[in-house]
Amino acid sequence: MNCFERASLPNLSEEERKKSLHFVVISGGPTGVEFFAKLHDFVQEDLSKLYHNALELVKISLIEAGEHILTMFDKKITQFTEEKFQWDGIDVKTNIKVVKVHGDSITMTNSSTGEVNIPYGMAIWSTGFGTRLIILGFMKQIDQGNMRVLETVEWLRVLGCGEAFTTYSFHHYPMRRRTVILLHNPHVGREPFGCSHSPSVGRESFGYSHSPSVGREPFGYSHSPSVGSKPFGYSHSPSVGSEPDLLDRSSHKKSRRKKEKSEVIPIHK
Repeated sequence: MNCFERASLPNLSEEERKKSLHFVVISGGPTGVEFFAKLHDFVQEDLSKLYHNALELVKISLIEAGEHILTMFDKKITQFTEEKFQWDGIDVKTNIKVVKVHGDSITMTNSSTGEVNIPYGMAIWSTGFGTRLIILGFMKQIDQGNMRVLETVEWLRVLGCGEAFTTYSFHHYPMRRRTVILLHNPHVGREPFGCSHSPSVGRESFGYSHSPSVGREPFGYSHSPSVGSKPFGYSHSPSVGSEPDLLDRSSHKKSRRKKEKSEVIPIHK
């Protein structure tokens, strides 16, 4: 709405209005494509009634680093989506890598055109996050500067950094070399922490106790076989109420209607 309000100011040039009405979505995944489509419908069906003079200046662009959007789905879905966007006049840019996002422009690069800047009014980043600078600096110190994330062994000890360990990120399962937080303790990595809860909470501070029995085996995710191993079934409790089972309720209603019908006394004039 702010972009449309800004574009409606009378003192703006046409180029500035086009810039305000250029919406860029950076991601060709499900989240980016869904938002992309919803934004297009919102502009065409709702905002067009309020800002009909600015509708012809609206431009919506989708930027994807790969060759196609929605690459995790079937090729027919990808092809249909790309053709639908093309039919609706939506600009889909593939094989383009975003180098940097500035306050009013986006720097992109590809093999054919090189590095270019495009102005925008609103940019939506939906393609993931980078590693924090403090972790990048640490990775360079332990000769992991070329890695995307910290590399660990199965006991979550960081390679090249003796007794430092990391907490595991289940989001990246089953790959075991994905980490998010770095901690350091001389005992951790040999026999990890165990948590001890004090019964006098509020009187004494919360403390940790070292458990020698935890962590002998490498870290691994296991699914509990007791959850979902049997299909859900309905059972009627005989101690609740006097009505028959709900699954037999239909036959009960039929017999009741038949009984009521037999008790009807005809009236003769």
